[in-house]
Amino acid sequence: MTVKIYGSTKAVCPQRVMHCLFELDVDFDLVPVDLEAGQHKSSAHLAMQIRVS
Repeated sequence: MTVKIYGSTKAVCPQRVMHCLFELDVDFDLVPVDLEAGQHKSSAHLAMQIRVS
């Protein structure tokens, strides 16, 4: 199983997650999100964040 991390390598939170995954030897894929261009506010990206309860 591969973990997907959505974010920018410049952002601190994804860096912390990646650091932990490196230490635990967990495979992950970084899916780049351009925060400066506002990609995290696009409707396609926001649709991924909807939680189904």
